[in-house]
Amino acid sequence: SSTGNQTYTGAITLGGDSALLANGTNAVIATSGAINSDGTTRSLTFNVSGANSTLVFNEAIGNTAAIGSLNATASNITLNGSQVKTTGSQTFAGAITLTKDTLLQSTGNNATVALANTVDGDTAGTRSLTISANGSGSTVTLGDAVGATNRLSAFDITGTTISFNGPTVNTTGNQSYAGALTLGANTTLSASNLKTVSG
Repeated sequence: SSTGNQTYTGAITLGGDSALLANGTNAVIATSGAINSDGTTRSLTFNVSGANSTLVFNEAIGNTAAIGSLNATASNITLNGSQVKTTGSQTFAGAITLTKDTLLQSTGNNATVALANTVDGDTAGTRSLTISANGSGSTVTLGDAVGATNRLSAFDITGTTISFNGPTVNTTGNQSYAGALTLGANTTLSASNLKTVSG
């Protein structure tokens, strides 16, 4: 826990449930290496509070040993790694910027992948996002617009239930939804091709 910035240089291995907390205006938590568990499922929480706070992941999470769950909170969240893999839920509370094609994958039963705020690419039409919640009873929740500022190139979601609570999903390429769709708001899907498969 800190009142200012935190920077982690190098690969991180979780040997227990962990929480990294930073508080303050313009506070930043940045990780430069991959984050994995020690082989046992571990929960990981990042909470960067304060105005204009930032959370930056510069490498993959769970790419060699999936973590149990991930909770990430900040005003701005930047995903520079290509994948986040958990056996449990993933929650992102903050505006997400993708700088690479990105996979968010949860394999556990009744797990949730929840994006509370907007999702955009760093440049229009260059970044794809795949969300795979493939356990039984899984849920994917979109809390705000996707691609409203910088359209994604493609968007693919798999989940038992897929909930839309944002106004738009904009891509320059394809969108695919495999699961039962629930609308919590008026929603417009804009894509070159659109495919839905009911769960």
